[in-house]
Amino acid sequence: DLYRRLGASHRRRDEAAQLSARAIQERDDARQLTCRRRWPTIVDAMRTLVNCYNEGTGGETLIIVEGPTGQDEEPMVTVTARGGRALVVAVDGADLVVRASEDENGGMQGEQWIGLDRTDEATASYVLQNWLAQLDA
Repeated sequence: DLYRRLGASHRRRDEAAQLSARAIQERDDARQLTCRRRWPTIVDAMRTLVNCYNEGTGGETLIIVEGPTGQDEEPMVTVTARGGRALVVAVDGADLVVRASEDENGGMQGEQWIGLDRTDEATASYVLQNWLAQLDA
């Protein structure tokens, strides 16, 4: 009887662990799906902000190009300034990864991961604002 109870206890523990792992995976899958669904709207918001910036400078100071996708087939967009500095934003699972070039030679700074806890427009603004402020610095 002791061994039966011990075996049943271990089975319940293992089943609970499997349920927990499945719930975590389903949550991650849902977050990734949400990110991919939101991506086109975020890119549209970035285009709008880039157009506003270009209107403010009186020329085509920034160019935004979507794709191609990276090696992992994750969607990405590149914003390039007239001087050659670039900002690359890509979907990375359920988040966005942002890489900015340090200089005109294309040397990249570190990566920054952005969660999608903001609206699409606020996310686009957050991604672009600091980089744009540093362009003339």
